[in-house]
Amino acid sequence: DDDANAWTSATGSFPMTPGRGFAATHNNMFFTPGTQYDYNFEGAYNTGDITSPVFYNSINDINLHWNLLGNPYASAIDIDLFFAENTALIYEAIYMWSQASPPLGSNPGNEVLNFNQNDYVTVNTVGEAGNGITATVPERRVPSGQSFFIPSRATGDIRYTNSMRVSGNNVNDQFFRTTNQDQQTPSTSIEKLWINLNSNAGIYSQICVAYADVATNDDDGKSIDTPRNYAGNAGVLYSLDEQGEGFYVIQGKAKSGLDEDEVLKLGFGAYISTNETYTLEAIKTQGDFLTTNSIYLRDNYLGIVHDLSSSFYTFQSDGGTFDDRFEIVFTNNLLSTEDILTNDNDLSIIELNDGNVQFTLKNSILNISKVDIYNIQGQLIYSLDGESSTEIYNLSNLKSSIYIAKITLSNNQLITKKSIKK
Repeated sequence: DDDANAWTSATGSFPMTPGRGFAATHNNMFFTPGTQYDYNFEGAYNTGDITSPVFYNSINDINLHWNLLGNPYASAIDIDLFFAENTALIYEAIYMWSQASPPLGSNPGNEVLNFNQNDYVTVNTVGEAGNGITATVPERRVPSGQSFFIPSRATGDIRYTNSMRVSGNNVNDQFFRTTNQDQQTPSTSIEKLWINLNSNAGIYSQICVAYADVATNDDDGKSIDTPRNYAGNAGVLYSLDEQGEGFYVIQGKAKSGLDEDEVLKLGFGAYISTNETYTLEAIKTQGDFLTTNSIYLRDNYLGIVHDLSSSFYTFQSDGGTFDDRFEIVFTNNLLSTEDILTNDNDLSIIELNDGNVQFTLKNSILNISKVDIYNIQGQLIYSLDGESSTEIYNLSNLKSSIYIAKITLSNNQLITKKSIKK
């Protein structure tokens, strides 16, 4: 909520309509830190079929059409049965609030203190993603008293039925308000991998990648490839498709493509100005292939392949968005330099003092082999050799003008950049 108009206050004797979602925070004026407060929910137990309206606005087509719903029963409900009943109206993805960290003034939002959007946990048709604080992942159930967001695909009435209700020991224990949650025991028909991102700057995030028969390696829609709920957090982990597109908290991929040649692209965003230390950890696996094969993280910037099955990976990063740095692979082989590609943005040209100019290649696996500098008439002015990812050349004879640099990399890739000599 960026301007305090996305929520309606439920004041006085406002009835908690069954099936509708509510969110509650304690009044800050009367709140004492460390004190627990009780809230009473009064009324008869609900049973039978219950409907609740959801809304869709086609004008907001780029958004997720958020609707806040709530489990109306005094028992947990099965998420998959809820999806099956309401598939015509909603995308099969739900977001539940987990309250993993306290509100802070540094979090984005319109209040003095704002909660962290990474505290949402997500469940879709193929996977489940937690908040990244713990190794816990959500169950495929909505407990009683739990509200949840869904993205709608049409306007109408969603339906809850008694057949969705779940009975048995401990099936209603995972109410998402604290980080004290039990682990689920999932089926093994889908291969799943969960990865956590954490940092000493308070950044945390979790993704789930699910290899399922119903998924492809392309974008299969929000029900299978579910985008992360993002509202300007300080940092985040996400996965991408084979074309480097997407911003997925849960990504479905083709199970038939899961073998030793599989490459999973990870995206990492650090939206802070300082250099910080981060960790990536494979916290859990499910399925025959993922539990019996080692999982490796490939750091394309440093030329490192690390076994995530044995330990977490620690790295440092400046702020920015990095869609080409990390990949999950299943063989401990570095790419040959002939297989590595980079883009123009990976090369920087910085004018130093005394006529020196620094050429820096962000991907340190490759080196700068040659730099040819042309004037705007196409005449070759300099032809310089290189042997590392950072080279400094004295170009003091160049006049103030526009020049074109053609840089040949150690894998024979050519990068052309236009630069201005001051």
